[in-house]
Amino acid sequence: MLKKVLKIILIVAAVSAAVLFVLYGIFIYVLNYMVHTVDRQESPDGQYSILLQSVGSPVFFSAADGRLVLREGKKVIVKYDFSLYDDGGSIRPSVWQVDWEENQVVVILSGAEQDDMQITLGFDGAADSKSVSSERDEDNMQQEDSTAGDETEEGTGGNGAAGGG
Repeated sequence: MLKKVLKIILIVAAVSAAVLFVLYGIFIYVLNYMVHTVDRQESPDGQYSILLQSVGSPVFFSAADGRLVLREGKKVIVKYDFSLYDDGGSIRPSVWQVDWEENQVVVILSGAEQDDMQITLGFDGAADSKSVSSERDEDNMQQEDSTAGDETEEGTGGNGAAGGG
């Protein structure tokens, strides 16, 4: 009787451990590896397409991992992996702009916590990226400059009024 109870307890423990292991594996897969196509754009001639994919999910306020896939028909020409720093936001259609050129496609990725990133994918399989300043950053700098000027003028005016009174 004792052996039978012990055997049942061991079986329940083993099954429970296996279920937890499988659930942990699913959690890790979804968090780090699951690929989801977020958006797709086609070239004007319809010969090429580019996919914006999310890879995994951002945790709290970490970077979101993504991938660009350039295709000619169903054939993959090039894949480009990137990280998007967007205050914990996920990869979504609003983070990219696509510009089709004669021999390449240029993608601009925008995140709240990074400079815009320009990624150039050539129809020959070449890939290149560089950081570019965004219009948003330039607008913020202009606003800060005008605000700083206003504060200086107000400060001077206040000192002048205090000295004159």
